[in-house]
Amino acid sequence: MRAMPPVISRVVLLLLGLAGTPPAATYCVDAQAKGASDTNTGTEKAPWKTIARAGAAKELRPGDAVLIRAGVYREHVQIKVSGAPGRPITFAAAPGARVVIKGSEVVRGRWAKLSAASAVKEPYPNAFADVWSIQLGEECFTDAYFKGCYDDRSRRWVSQVFVQDDRPLQRIGLDPIYKNDEYLKLTTVGRGLEDLIQDSFFFDAASQTLHVKMAGEPGWFDAENADIRILSNVAHHNDGAGIFFEINKGGGIIADNLVYANRGRGIYVSGSQNTWVVHNTVAANHAGIVCMSRGPEWPLENVRVFNNLLVRNGIAGEGHARGADLTVDMACPRDTLKRTLTSNHSDYNLYANTAWTPAMRQSWNPDNTLAEWQERFGEDIHSKVMPVDFGLRGTGFKLLTRAGLRVAARLPGDLPWKPPSPSRVGSSLTQWP
Repeated sequence: MRAMPPVISRVVLLLLGLAGTPPAATYCVDAQAKGASDTNTGTEKAPWKTIARAGAAKELRPGDAVLIRAGVYREHVQIKVSGAPGRPITFAAAPGARVVIKGSEVVRGRWAKLSAASAVKEPYPNAFADVWSIQLGEECFTDAYFKGCYDDRSRRWVSQVFVQDDRPLQRIGLDPIYKNDEYLKLTTVGRGLEDLIQDSFFFDAASQTLHVKMAGEPGWFDAENADIRILSNVAHHNDGAGIFFEINKGGGIIADNLVYANRGRGIYVSGSQNTWVVHNTVAANHAGIVCMSRGPEWPLENVRVFNNLLVRNGIAGEGHARGADLTVDMACPRDTLKRTLTSNHSDYNLYANTAWTPAMRQSWNPDNTLAEWQERFGEDIHSKVMPVDFGLRGTGFKLLTRAGLRVAARLPGDLPWKPPSPSRVGSSLTQWP
């Protein structure tokens, strides 16, 4: 939605590591650190929050380095500092860190279903099924580097929309700014709202409204529920999570589900409390069961992950696997293994090690083997690792291993759900269809 600013200084930008003689001074950028601020001194204990702050830092001298810790930095970076011959100023990812810089904006707010709007007339029956709309605020049309370019509301435009930051939608209509010349060669589809197709978007400049057509709602929060039960479902081959349970203080039960081959997390519990995740089979997802806080207002508390079967969840990444079989937020201070969240627990799960080493994480990135997980955090003390085979054919699933699965623990008697086979880990659903 914004044009990228030109590079106006010469610096060395490395995202793989540092080499050569030690720099004169080293500064730190860490957007995720609790006390990060652009008013800090830029040290490891008092890091800057943005790369842009480092790029304009008067503190930097030739030969200095700026190490950027892992994270997604949504900002426009304009480098205003410069080194000297033989003594460059180096911007680099911190050792082992994956740094992503994005110029896109996150669309926030509540989406409305277009077909529910009485003033909107469909050109044909169900034309606007799966079409969701949201009015974009002024924050989406501001740019400090190109002041005034969005003043004419009729000329505002949205050039690209991504779902979950990685799946682009097809734009409907011509781009009013960039010509579709021999260099762009973008596929142009339709002219307006009535031409929306699946996985596409249209921006109406007159009303400043973004319309997208896609399966499922783009984003919603329903935070005042209690005793939600997600039982005996099959969730497979979704672009995002198989099961997404978000921001529920009242809690619930996620049980007896077969969740496989999803391009996101298999089961994602985010910012919720008092939740049981039990007797699920979670296989071949980009990540397995993920239980994380969603900021200080929505911590992860009193979540139990018991009696699940986890099989080969994760994909090969850049130097390490992306995703793990199990992630449970421990809220450990950076570079420590001292957990500060102690009410969430996992145990009596079975992890498959058939051509895959199962991994557990206390946050988004660091991997633990089962033995390390048990020693460092005291979790999954009774859980086991063994070979487990399964088959994927087309969009179907079949669990091939049957022996050795009766290692589940008995659930509390007051839990308002009873497993079909109490002694067996995983879901009672072993094949689909």
